[in-house]
Amino acid sequence: MWTWNSDPFGTDAANPNPAGAGAFAYSFRFPGQLFDGQVGLHQNGARDYDPATGGYAESDPLGLIAGSNSTLTYSLDNPISGADPTGQFVAPGLPGPTAAVTVAWYGGYAIGTGIYAAYSNQIGNALDRVTGRTAAWDEIQKQLDHTNYHRACDRPPPPGLNPCEEARWQYRQAMKCQSLRQDWQARWGTPESAEPHQNALNEVKNRLKNAAADIAKYCNPGCSNAQ
Repeated sequence: MWTWNSDPFGTDAANPNPAGAGAFAYSFRFPGQLFDGQVGLHQNGARDYDPATGGYAESDPLGLIAGSNSTLTYSLDNPISGADPTGQFVAPGLPGPTAAVTVAWYGGYAIGTGIYAAYSNQIGNALDRVTGRTAAWDEIQKQLDHTNYHRACDRPPPPGLNPCEEARWQYRQAMKCQSLRQDWQARWGTPESAEPHQNALNEVKNRLKNAAADIAKYCNPGCSNAQ
């Protein structure tokens, strides 16, 4: 048996052994979420959900244009009755979607599958038509994206991890940092920013290499592949 009697934000820990018949690990949480016990977050498709705040650890790739007052909110600030199975949009049929969010639905899908650069012009034009976005939105979004990748790249590991857990955390975080930096350069980069970003990406690649080596060193045989 397994139970999870939590508050609406998912803060409380699950009970893996309510009947006293032996612990049963079950990592699923809200729709689309998988609990990561090493970092205390819920992997939620394109982003990570933090039950302590009731929101995401990473910003919405569409920024404020997605329809909320914050880029970190889960399900348009409605976690009690809404759901965001992929970390990109409020699920159709649930409370909250507006015209802008409908466009964000498609834009979020393109971003989440790693093909945003190929569709950025089409998505941007669609958002302009629906929301009347001006050039000021671009500058706001550029700064949000910049903050977002720095949050991932500069984030220290959580305390209490053993060497194997920290190596895996470092690997996942470096992968996330690399992806966000590449997305920023593809969307906002200039010839002047290309070289500094490439140097930073080379450092991230070294972090990935070192983390992979630490995984092989500290984790059990057969678990050396960073998953």
